[in-house]
Amino acid sequence: MTTGLFRPLSGNSIIKTLSDLVTKLALLNIRNDRNNNCFEYSILAALHPFNHNPANPHLYNKFFPELNMAGIETPIAISSIPKFKSQNVSISVNVMVRDEKDFVPIYTSKFCNQRPNHVNLLLLSQGDKRHYVLIKIFVDSLHIR
Repeated sequence: MTTGLFRPLSGNSIIKTLSDLVTKLALLNIRNDRNNNCFEYSILAALHPFNHNPANPHLYNKFFPELNMAGIETPIAISSIPKFKSQNVSISVNVMVRDEKDFVPIYTSKFCNQRPNHVNLLLLSQGDKRHYVLIKIFVDSLHIR
């Protein structure tokens, strides 16, 4: 018998935004290095955009009660997103990862046009670390040539 360690894909630590994407200004990386709430911060940043210092997590703390996170562990695993959506019926979520040249969806919400708030997230990876960032503007300019 062979056993292995199962680690579900989830966001769990801050990772710097990739340098080639920073200049495109289409991503928002909330600097939450003291907890595993990058998913929630990214959702709240989409719902409550700030113009001044939007990467500051303290701006969004007052909005946490808006999200129903009952029974959902942090860091948020991809497998927990359907439960998040069922508990937060006004929000739909897509999650992308980046391959060498493009963004690839790893989770897409059905009926995203039927919910008033749709959020696109990018799941960054660095070794064992994962971190969600908000895709503010999803345009062709994000693609790496």
